Amino acid sequence: MSKYKIAVVGPESSGKSVLVKELASHFNGGSVDEFARHYLEDLDRPYNYEDLLAIATKQKELEEKAFSKTRQFLFCDSSLLTMKVWCDDKFGKCHEWIDGHYDKEGFDLYLLCSPDLDWEPDPMREDEMRRDYLFRVYKQHLQKSELRFKVVKGQGSARLNLAVNFVEELMNQQ
Repeated sequence: MSKYKIAVVGPESSGKSVLVKELASHFNGGSVDEFARHYLEDLDRPYNYEDLLAIATKQKELEEKAFSKTRQFLFCDSSLLTMKVWCDDKFGKCHEWIDGHYDKEGFDLYLLCSPDLDWEPDPMREDEMRRDYLFRVYKQHLQKSELRFKVVKGQGSARLNLAVNFVEELMNQQ
């Protein structure tokens, strides 16, 4: 039986965390939460450039550990691509380690979530008015790096069904 590692990426408030949980449940697979949220909630100061490298390395460690234990599917609520976009956008530069690895992570598929859902306020979120722009940035990186990706859009069960179909397509191609 093949094992699949799938990243769910996209701008803030585009349904990534919900989709990861729904896909993991649907496929009886594993999941990895977005470590950045936990890290930033525990931080007693504004985050800085160095924090992003700490977040990236821990996210990667959590993914690798979870993938080694998964039977068939691992759905990840972040990736080094997320960290690349975040670094470049917020600081105008990216850590060499992230830059050198984000396009070689070994994900079988990236599900790029469209920002077609209503914005949900959250103290961790920063870019409500820039979601369309950031969606395009993610898409450009995925295309430039020739990474396999599909765009997930729609509301409710239609969104989940589209994502499920993309995962099943991946399985059928193997």
